[in-house]
Amino acid sequence: MIELTLASASPARYALLCQLGISCMQLPTHADESSSETDPKSLTRLLARRKLAACLKEHPHAGRGIILAADTVVTLGEQIIGKAESRKEASGYLTSLSGAVHRVVTGYAVHLPSTEEVHIGSAVTEVTFHDLSQDEIDAYLDSGEWEHAAGAYRIQGRGGLFVRDIQGSFWNIVGLPIEEIFGIIRVQVYPHVVKGP
Repeated sequence: MIELTLASASPARYALLCQLGISCMQLPTHADESSSETDPKSLTRLLARRKLAACLKEHPHAGRGIILAADTVVTLGEQIIGKAESRKEASGYLTSLSGAVHRVVTGYAVHLPSTEEVHIGSAVTEVTFHDLSQDEIDAYLDSGEWEHAAGAYRIQGRGGLFVRDIQGSFWNIVGLPIEEIFGIIRVQVYPHVVKGP
């Protein structure tokens, strides 16, 4: 069985890991998320590294196991869209995403205790939205699902109805590029399978 510590307060990431049968302890950190970085890949990797470092500092015992930290942003053109702070801001985000192609970028950091290695990476998924009416946007905002979600929507919930097309990992949009991350973790958990005899 795979067991790990999730260095994130994200309920969506925690629910995803549980859904996949991963035994997971969630330890949110107090990492500094301020940065002048404008490249989304570099930004999310930086914040994932900070969250991992904060977890090791705040919870030293967690270092005995696998630790996973991640950060996700949405980009529309050159604009980085994080989590909306208000209903008005969320409405503006969804209006901007309507009928457009945007990218979901997740940076991750994985600590493997057997080697003390930290693997850093990022994944990008392109998402195309249908044209959204103001009534659709208002109804979605009424649901409250937009709160604490990058880009002000959750694809695994009602926000999935907004999506016309996806190019890349679906799980990345939820908040964890599972394909990449567990390609790394399998080396720790199943070395005889991954590396051979």
